Amino acid sequence: MSAYEINERVPLESPVLLLALDGWVDAGFGMAQAVEAIIDQTEPTVVATFDPDQFIDYRARRPIMEIVDGVNTSIGWPSIELLAVRDLDDNDLLILRGSEPDSRWRRFVAAVSELIVDLEVHITVTLGAYPAAVPHTRPVRITSTATAAPLVDPTAVVPGRLEIPAGIQAAIERSVAEAGIPAIGTWAQVPHYAATLPYPDASARLITSLAERGKRRFDPTELLAAGVRSRGQLDEFVNRSDEHRQLVEELESLHDNAGLQADLPTGDELAAELQRFLRDNEDD
Repeated sequence: MSAYEINERVPLESPVLLLALDGWVDAGFGMAQAVEAIIDQTEPTVVATFDPDQFIDYRARRPIMEIVDGVNTSIGWPSIELLAVRDLDDNDLLILRGSEPDSRWRRFVAAVSELIVDLEVHITVTLGAYPAAVPHTRPVRITSTATAAPLVDPTAVVPGRLEIPAGIQAAIERSVAEAGIPAIGTWAQVPHYAATLPYPDASARLITSLAERGKRRFDPTELLAAGVRSRGQLDEFVNRSDEHRQLVEELESLHDNAGLQADLPTGDELAAELQRFLRDNEDD
């Protein structure tokens, strides 16, 4: 049984593949909102769909039932699909989006690699976001990763050795690298106290990074405007407490003096209070 079905063959010229599967770390919904903004600006074509029955655990990712006036009208199943879009310069971008598989990772990775080799993808890009000790009052910082040292942005690399749990996108990166297709990653740092809330500034920065490193350009204007509103809410919340102002000031100092070590209070309490504040001001 094939892992995927080709829906439509479209002409592609040196396409870039954007990996955008959910299920791993995505602080502030940075990747999710960036991909949504990209798709909203384009007319996507579904190139291929993967068989969810082979890869999704429906008890972990239950289908969504719609009930209208007591009537079960539809079931929305989890999906994994490959979309083709064109950027502002009419360049081709493929987007692998949907649910991260719950099982058979090796089979899925092999199928993705087979497909993108067939489509002559020339580079793979991963976007993501993670919580960090950074303030919302400063521009979003980026961390760079890649499958080979020359591809890493030297101004955005985390030095030293790290061992962290991997999402399936990391497995795809290694697989395609072995097939001769380079892979790069861009990760936005999101204030740890805002990591569970939408953080549009991270999404906007990921879109500009896609233009810088992946050479695919989309408009971040709406995300930047949403970021202004989001920062205004955060400012209002932080200014209600001397403790919170002190935390942000210390984060600003840490940010402005890269490498400076400081003992910072946890952001868990601040994050919980921030969420309560936003719920109380939902109508605004």
